[in-house]
Amino acid sequence: MKPDPVSRVNVSYTIGIAFLSIYSFFIFAYAIKGGLENAPDQKSFYKTSSMLIQGQNPYKLSNTYIKNTQEITFAGLENAGGNTLYPPSSHILFIPFYAFLSSPEAGTKAWLWGNIIFIAIIFFSINRQHLSQSPFLHKYLFLIIILGSYATKSCLRYGQTSLLCFAFLMAALLIKDRNKILGGVFFALALAKPSLAILFIWYLLIRRQFTVVFTGIIIHVLLIMAVASRLDISTLELVADYFEKIHLLTANKTALWLYYQVNGVSLKSIFYILDFPQTAVVSITAVFYASAALLMYAKRNSSDLYLLGITALMTIFIDYHWHYDFVVLFLLFPVFAQELQNGTTKPVALVYFILVLFMPDLLRAGATGTMLAQSTKYLLVWQIAYTLMFIFLALLFMAKTSAQKKEGRRTTFRSP
Repeated sequence: MKPDPVSRVNVSYTIGIAFLSIYSFFIFAYAIKGGLENAPDQKSFYKTSSMLIQGQNPYKLSNTYIKNTQEITFAGLENAGGNTLYPPSSHILFIPFYAFLSSPEAGTKAWLWGNIIFIAIIFFSINRQHLSQSPFLHKYLFLIIILGSYATKSCLRYGQTSLLCFAFLMAALLIKDRNKILGGVFFALALAKPSLAILFIWYLLIRRQFTVVFTGIIIHVLLIMAVASRLDISTLELVADYFEKIHLLTANKTALWLYYQVNGVSLKSIFYILDFPQTAVVSITAVFYASAALLMYAKRNSSDLYLLGITALMTIFIDYHWHYDFVVLFLLFPVFAQELQNGTTKPVALVYFILVLFMPDLLRAGATGTMLAQSTKYLLVWQIAYTLMFIFLALLFMAKTSAQKKEGRRTTFRSP
């Protein structure tokens, strides 16, 4: 008697889930340990927030250091305002999650536990809106993908902000039809990382969520004005100091060039590796953003899940993003999970999706980091390889959504 193909698939699925569970829970525990012991970015952001509250201008301090130091270092930058590229309003919004700046140690612990809550918000929001009819095992698979992905690991270990911003983006989408003002407050927190949220502004405008968008933006404007008042300078001067720091760390090939220009995954990083002039990089990036906006508008009648997925993919493609920003790609899971729900015996696209989310942990291990720092040619190959991986992921995503639409299984975005 020949083995039942379905049984073989179920056994393979069970083994795969078991292996992924063990790996994910181990990585998650390791990330929590790192978040308690290290979290260098959180400590730097904490310092910047503290300076703003104390009436010091961290951006001007950083600019003076960068302009007067030939070989800038992270240690030097830490003592001169911090390594942040976030606007002042974002640092004010982070303060409640730093235990209200009660102490650096309490801030680090509060930030870590806050990130665990953000993971729960992300899981709940996507599950509630897109996976409510899916089997329990599919929801469980989604959970362990979130816990084991390199994006989650790096957010926790570095103390980064991507989980916070994405969690409040999802919360804004969940609540927007019931309470637009509260949705706008949540969206203000999502806007704390502008490069991650910029295309989602356009998404909400396409969906005519004007109150949500403008509430979020107004909160940032008011906070910047309040900070400028605290520093006893004009709002324009504060904004100018902020953008000057961005320019100094990205437009010039400084000693930290690797980290602020090309260590992320994006088309923009490739242009910097190829030594494009800054004006060319800015112009090309603007063209890409405009093209993305046009594509999103052209697809405005598509399902929300499709449009959100395309927005997430283009967000990663266009501008500088390190691996912790891959959290936005969690939006793609409900589409790829249809391979399991539809009885596909070989969920190739889903496996590839998992591979992309977990792969950075392998590529950046051990000697890879040293090679990146020492060889621009190797870095270029690495960046091109990653770009091609994401292009293939985007093609798979569009193919799956197209196939589901034709089969009458189009997934819709439902507000509870």
